[in-house]
Amino acid sequence: IIPDPLQSKDGPRQEEAAPVLSSLPLALVGTLVHSNPEKSLASIELKGKSQVLSFTVKQDIDNMAVIEKIERGKVVFRNSNNGRLEYI
Repeated sequence: IIPDPLQSKDGPRQEEAAPVLSSLPLALVGTLVHSNPEKSLASIELKGKSQVLSFTVKQDIDNMAVIEKIERGKVVFRNSNNGRLEYI
């Protein structure tokens, strides 16, 4: 018999929870998805600085977040302030 996985009383941990819509001052301009996920690109507008920059997976977005995954029309990242998965 295989026991159920251990879970906290609160439910799944924040790191493992489904991504939520981000409230960070970021706007997705566009994505370029490659068959190799590490070569995918995302153009993101930093609203506070009025800049549009390109980012790849595992790259830091202005010390606010680290990109986890780039999909067509969606970027999933880990918020540096609270460690939660978010998307734009």
